[in-house]
Amino acid sequence: MPSVTELARMWRVSHQYVSKLAKKGMPLNSFESASDWRNTYAGRRLRTDSRQLRLLYGDEDSVKRNGNEKRSPRTTCLLQKCLNRPLPPPDSLDFCFESARRAEQGAYILFQQALEVRRELKIVAALRNYNAALEGRLKIERWYRKEIEYRRHLIPMATARELACKGLNVLVSKLLALPDKAGSLCNPKSPSHGIAILRDECMSIVVDIKKSWPKEFDDGVVWPGPLLTTGWSNFVLLHHSRSDPMVATL
Repeated sequence: MPSVTELARMWRVSHQYVSKLAKKGMPLNSFESASDWRNTYAGRRLRTDSRQLRLLYGDEDSVKRNGNEKRSPRTTCLLQKCLNRPLPPPDSLDFCFESARRAEQGAYILFQQALEVRRELKIVAALRNYNAALEGRLKIERWYRKEIEYRRHLIPMATARELACKGLNVLVSKLLALPDKAGSLCNPKSPSHGIAILRDECMSIVVDIKKSWPKEFDDGVVWPGPLLTTGWSNFVLLHHSRSDPMVATL
């Protein structure tokens, strides 16, 4: 964001001149926007009418008096059609966007009425209000598009829960089936010994998984029978109290 001193140096003008332009409304967010504003407005004759200045720079009393003037039936009808349409739910993403659009449309209707009346004070105030509403709508629209793009990459919680439970069920079932499939291969001379050791270790893994598994996802997983029939805490105590893997059975 450029400073007043930097703009004065770039334009080769005095510091006081740039400060005066900034007080009149020149944006200071970038060199380009400041230069565009200067080229558009700085060469124009300054307003000296106190009523016009109050309207131009947002004096509340002047705007209120100007807004209290009676509207034409056509303008009132257009405003009612614009503002009385049903809005999306307040907690939805479309609510902010639709509200900004209606504010812009309402300000444009009032600006059109001011042009028809051909009163300069009213035109100045209506144009200022419309520009503000338009700027607000464009800003919300940019935010809306970014938010929509961001939400496309999010996974709903129900879908994430379903996928996580589905994957864990496969893992748990494979762990429970592993001892009977591979136990005899691990110890061909004593197959029951190999099966018992693998069964004990696989169940230890399942116990650790259940400890860290979210409780709100618990009902989506098919846990082994001993965890459900003996109770969780009893099964953990029973499992860790086994000292002889030769007799470790479920």
